[in-house]
Amino acid sequence: MAHRTDEVELRLPSEENSKPSELDTVKRPETIIVKDEEGNDMVLMNAILDDETGEMVATEVLEAATITVRFKRVAERHGKVDLGFEVVVPSVMLDNQWQMHLTPELYLVADNGEILDSSYLEKIVITGEVFRIRQLRGYELYDKLMKEIADSGKYKGGHTLEVFVERNMPEIYNLKYDSTYVYTAEDSTKVVEELSNWYSVTDQEAIDHYSNRCALKGLRRKKDRAGVLRNPIDMDGVRIDSVIRSEDGNFVCGYVETITTRPKLKKALIYVAGNIYDNNGKRIYRVPRTDSLEYNISSAGQLFRQQDRYLHKIIYRRAEANTSFNVDFKVGQYEVDPRMGRNAEEIQQIRKTIYNVLQSQDFDLDSVVVTAHCSPEGTRLANDQLSRKRSQSVSGYFNNYMSHIVDSLNANRGFSVDEYGNIHKERAIMKIRFRSRSQAENWPYLNELIFKDSTLTDDNKAVYAQEIAPIADWDAREARLKREPYYNYVKENLYPKLRTVNFNFHLHRKGMVKDTVVTTELDTMYKKGLEYLKDRDYTQALEILRNYPDDYNLAVCYVALDRNLSAVGILETLPKTADVNYLLALVYSRQGDNKNAVQCYLDACRQDPTYKNRGNMDPEISVLIKTYNLNAQDDVFEL
Repeated sequence: MAHRTDEVELRLPSEENSKPSELDTVKRPETIIVKDEEGNDMVLMNAILDDETGEMVATEVLEAATITVRFKRVAERHGKVDLGFEVVVPSVMLDNQWQMHLTPELYLVADNGEILDSSYLEKIVITGEVFRIRQLRGYELYDKLMKEIADSGKYKGGHTLEVFVERNMPEIYNLKYDSTYVYTAEDSTKVVEELSNWYSVTDQEAIDHYSNRCALKGLRRKKDRAGVLRNPIDMDGVRIDSVIRSEDGNFVCGYVETITTRPKLKKALIYVAGNIYDNNGKRIYRVPRTDSLEYNISSAGQLFRQQDRYLHKIIYRRAEANTSFNVDFKVGQYEVDPRMGRNAEEIQQIRKTIYNVLQSQDFDLDSVVVTAHCSPEGTRLANDQLSRKRSQSVSGYFNNYMSHIVDSLNANRGFSVDEYGNIHKERAIMKIRFRSRSQAENWPYLNELIFKDSTLTDDNKAVYAQEIAPIADWDAREARLKREPYYNYVKENLYPKLRTVNFNFHLHRKGMVKDTVVTTELDTMYKKGLEYLKDRDYTQALEILRNYPDDYNLAVCYVALDRNLSAVGILETLPKTADVNYLLALVYSRQGDNKNAVQCYLDACRQDPTYKNRGNMDPEISVLIKTYNLNAQDDVFEL
């Protein structure tokens, strides 16, 4: 349908209708030779159908007529899409005394037709030459008036007013030099009454008369009536403000809006509507909404392959669970005293840990090794004996608890009945005894505590590291530490933390006979990377998928990010399936290798005919299809 000459037109950039796509930057040969399905050579050329003979004949089209279209396929790059269009305003809608505001509207549409988002883009303002001149003249008048207002605010008639008061009201004027007189509200009322009685004028009116206040009020009223900035130049939210002379013909404005892609986005729609205003800022015409331009968005990321990856995991029959508790002992003593310090809380935590281990659904408990530690106070020999006794004391203390809790759990064991009516009781928990170990003085932990302590200075820590810690003999080391001024602090605050008891639970996996079993489990990290790829978050996808260097979906991510060399390096090593061949066609086309690009595209279409339609969605492949008339080679796509 022909476009009316009195309406605003929204169209794709005119060069796209008469010139090759911007992706078509490589000089293409007139003919190329590729392989058909049977491996025979097939010649492809720039060709057209001869109406008389019905044969395809080679031709070279130098130029084509411009055809206005309403839709376009646009390619996503790096998560962005450029939507280019032109707004054409016919000369009959332009006038030197008018201003036109045109606002593009953007709609993002999902695969199912749902509107994902809508927004107004920056507007286009077309200003007539006379309209702009009057706008600028308004600014000049405004600046002049504001200057007059500023000047009128100054008090210029003070001397004249003083002479008037001196001559006509001497008793009031004399008060000017009377420093003892305090002017009150009552006096003010009296002066106003006298002045009003004598001259039928108030003091305020006299002040206004002999100053610029009256002029100031008049100028402000003049400013309000004039409305000199009725049509200010508006640059807020404006993409372009062009001044035109209507006699020059139609107005054409090029516009490019870059959008960020999002999940499920399939296409974008753009409309334009607006208004025309006269010199007084009054709307004189509503510009009707144009027909829409439709942009079908294609992305290499849509070619991802839905697949799972699995990790090989070695499961060991035997396992260990270690935990440490601070059981306080009196200096030189080894009996467990639940009333001392925080022992009651620690003992309760130990019992809870034992109970949870015995209740485990995955592991059986084999043994528990208890290791006690001492602080460096005293000799090494004494501490070695003390730590052994403490370990034995703790083991004995919890052996009693272990016997009690095992009996209790076994008494509560349930049973099951199989399909034949046989009753099967749950296997009883074996009684496990605690085994004691000792490790005397816990110097490694003391080193850690000293270097992490915030009270000790850097100099304190340096002396300890250089002069004390290297001493091999523990007794000599502790003797050297005693000479430091911070020893008492260490003894009172850090030594108690060294009197710990470690519990090492030795377990084995229930029902497992072999020492190791190799299993597979779903690779959740790969799955997360695939989700990023589907959502077009290519940067996050790459961070994860680059850990799978030979993966097809990593190649898809590289193609989407336009990292073509990296993509080729993967794709050329993979089996040549339809999706691999199509991606290779994309990449080869970007690199200007049209022979391999066409060959891979044709191979992909033979393997999966749906790629014939897909090819029209990707600009790189669409160029090849049009140049070599690929989809007209019906013999290639016989099923």
